[in-house]
Amino acid sequence: MKITFSSTRFVILTAGCALTFAGVARGGSFSANFDDGAVPLGSSIYGDAATAINGGVGDSGVLMLTTAAFNQTGSFIIDDLDPGSRIASFVATFSLRMGGGTATPGDGFSFNFATDLPNSSFDEEGAGSGLTITFDTYDNSFGDNTEGPEIRIKYAGNLVARRKISNQFHTDTNFVPVVVTYTPAGTLTLVYNNLVLYTNTFVFGPMGPGARFGFSGRCGGGANETHYIDDLSITTAAINGFYIKGQVTPYPPIGISGANTFQVVLQDSGGTVDPNSVSMTFNGAPVAPTISKPASVTTISYAPPSLLLPSSVNHLAVDFTVSSSPVTLLYDFAVTNGPLWNLAPGSRIYLPPDPDLAGGSTPLYRTVAYNALSNHLYVVCRTNSTGNTTNPSGLTINVLDAITGAHLHELLTNGIPGNNTDGGNFPLMNMAVADDGAIYAANVVANATTFPLTVYCWTNGGSVTAPIVVFSGDPGVGVTGGASGRWGDSLAVRGSGVDTRILLDCNAKTISAVLAPTDSYRTNFTATTYSHTYAFTTTAIGRGLGFGPTNTYYLKKRVTGNTPPVSVRSLQLIRFDTAPNTTLILSNADYYPQVGPVTVDWSRGMAAGILFVTNFAIPDRLIIYDVSNLASPLDIAEYNFPTNHQKNANFIGEIVFGPDKIFAVDGNNGIMAVPIAPPTAPTLKIALAGGSVVLSWINTVPGFVLQSTPSLVPTTWNPVAQPAVENGNLNIVTDTLGGGPQFYRLVK
Repeated sequence: MKITFSSTRFVILTAGCALTFAGVARGGSFSANFDDGAVPLGSSIYGDAATAINGGVGDSGVLMLTTAAFNQTGSFIIDDLDPGSRIASFVATFSLRMGGGTATPGDGFSFNFATDLPNSSFDEEGAGSGLTITFDTYDNSFGDNTEGPEIRIKYAGNLVARRKISNQFHTDTNFVPVVVTYTPAGTLTLVYNNLVLYTNTFVFGPMGPGARFGFSGRCGGGANETHYIDDLSITTAAINGFYIKGQVTPYPPIGISGANTFQVVLQDSGGTVDPNSVSMTFNGAPVAPTISKPASVTTISYAPPSLLLPSSVNHLAVDFTVSSSPVTLLYDFAVTNGPLWNLAPGSRIYLPPDPDLAGGSTPLYRTVAYNALSNHLYVVCRTNSTGNTTNPSGLTINVLDAITGAHLHELLTNGIPGNNTDGGNFPLMNMAVADDGAIYAANVVANATTFPLTVYCWTNGGSVTAPIVVFSGDPGVGVTGGASGRWGDSLAVRGSGVDTRILLDCNAKTISAVLAPTDSYRTNFTATTYSHTYAFTTTAIGRGLGFGPTNTYYLKKRVTGNTPPVSVRSLQLIRFDTAPNTTLILSNADYYPQVGPVTVDWSRGMAAGILFVTNFAIPDRLIIYDVSNLASPLDIAEYNFPTNHQKNANFIGEIVFGPDKIFAVDGNNGIMAVPIAPPTAPTLKIALAGGSVVLSWINTVPGFVLQSTPSLVPTTWNPVAQPAVENGNLNIVTDTLGGGPQFYRLVK
């Protein structure tokens, strides 16, 4: 039989995915590489499913649930591996290909484990009253509905958890590894193509005897793709000593409220749980649970003394002994998403209504900026509309406490023109903060040749610090056709002192500019202008703009108009070269079409974008993405702005990452702060290098230790002897290959 996961022999797990349990009884096993082209003994195929001697990993044998053809449904059912026994745990590994077919692929496949799977074909939604994991590949999103490709975990037909996917499902002609692990804790861990999608997620206690494994796939009448499986291996373990009785609460474990009591009920079964041995940690700290044991049932409960934070993932570990054998049960509970604080439109004087009430074309607050040195947030507001000559313009720069959103004071606006005639279209609009705490902001001008773009600097955020002018002119003069453009709608800053750089993008042209100081005093900046190829036709004013690594920047626009379907405007990562002032697109990443401005945090591998809805009965949303693979943004959280959708015709907004929060403003729709909540454990990646394996993970989430084990049932984890070597933001360990399988995880 071929080794699992193509040429590697390793399952990639992250922190907390494994169960430590001595005394699990050995159960059944099933393995198949399909190389002989026959249906393996102890299994059956139904519908359009078939086996073949080629088409698998390395063109070996393969199980085909469907080929890339319309109107197919196929299933593969494995006989009961443990006749007469209830299953306490299993590990299923296989290589999967979902690719080819139509441009919009479909429809997906499912992994199933139930006592009542039918002896017939069924579709990607699964069958039976047990576990179903649906890999839904069809993108049926439209307008405000973002239900695109996603993974759904269901039990008894009820949804337990779902996670949206962009294009991570698509494997083209390749096979990717999939690992499904179910533990005696009743929890599920799912790893797809080395990406941990779920970990320690409680799904169900053990089923009755007779449970079978099954796979199913479907292609509908409008979309198709291959659903191929190779190198399938399943091992099970029967109940021995105890099992989870009923549900671990709260249930489902994702989207729980902040006020909850956690409860685990253990049923003795061939062993005895010692209630005096029970201990518990909650988020790494020892806590005192309530424990009772009438007869053979042990109930363990814990109520946190305070509300759990919105969007937090909370880790529960329960330790005890069963007939003197130690057991550790691990659970993760995710609190429903919610902002840390928000400000609704009109809740403060500097969040006024749009003068264009009917069209929503002139939001008076459009930007937020964050100062890491003072932990302050800045909100720029004006109260007069375009072309107003009345003094004063109502311009204010409001300083907020980033932790609470409380108003602190205002920045001085001395020297900034008091009306929209002297100050350009808008006297001041976008603002950003450099690494040294210096604050930069610019006016907005429709034609920088007739009226200069002016950039101001506050050396700090104090209430008595006056701004100085550091640039005044036309940033577009340096390239052909660059003059007389509209500037100031977008602005980004990085660096400090003489290394400060200010990035600008011209609204109605394909040019950007980088401003740099001429000396260490930063009192005078000069512009270097670059041409790019990001189309500006039918493009709204609102956009995402920021520096990338080294000499790169990213740009994300959105089409005008909000009647779906709208065309996609990609996030482009662009390299700029000072000679001859040219740019090169390094990558394109597609987000949901109605997403406008996007901001990327490169150190965390995260991004955030504003989704502008069309339904006035629901709010716009801030979507958080995992972009560790920049080309495949993964939706990991969504937050509602604090009011139902208000018109924002130019899709104007801004997002800023802080150390532990994300701040966002949506013109006419308010401001909010949400937790960053990166993956609680970094993703562990693996690659072969000759006779060794190279494992790596980001070191921006500290404290994790690499462990390995040759077997998951039973499990004995040991630290990997080789030390981790730091390389930039990565920890890298090179481990020598042995003669058998090896499993790795990160623990903290």
